[in-house]
Amino acid sequence: STAEETAYAGFGQVSWHIAPLWSVTGGLRLSHDKYGISTVGSGLGDSQELEQAEDSGNHVSWRFDMEYAASENVLAYAGVSTGYKSGGFSTTVLPDGELDDYEPEDLMAFETGVKAQSADHRLTLNASAFYYDFQNLQVVTQGVVTVVDNAAKAEIYGLDLDGFFAFSDELTLSAGVV
Repeated sequence: STAEETAYAGFGQVSWHIAPLWSVTGGLRLSHDKYGISTVGSGLGDSQELEQAEDSGNHVSWRFDMEYAASENVLAYAGVSTGYKSGGFSTTVLPDGELDDYEPEDLMAFETGVKAQSADHRLTLNASAFYYDFQNLQVVTQGVVTVVDNAAKAEIYGLDLDGFFAFSDELTLSAGVV
């Protein structure tokens, strides 16, 4: 089997300081991908016919973030963004003779958090909460063959906390929990 994927993307973003303590950022990503596969079975139950398939797609992803600088050492933020992962084909040939394909994966992501640092920069604390809403999440199954399928929907959410403390120039402690 041979597989080939070509992908191109362009991304840009702009930030605007709307007030002394507030800023917003918006971004846009334009993606194009083309993927294809050729396969000939080599096992006893495989088709000895050459099977080929290809597909391509365009996608637009975006982001919007807002920041509030509560002080010189404390920053609060919130953002929403979309994401994309291209579809493709596995080398499995279906009973109808077609190659097994999987759909592109789409994501809507939300995050909010705080980044804080002591005045002497010896202590840093970061905290964020996130929620990811997937459509067509790509799920890889390992067995005799590797297969990629799409889950109809999936959600991931959680907290991410980390910190850093410098006891001295030579000794620091860092820790985190998710």
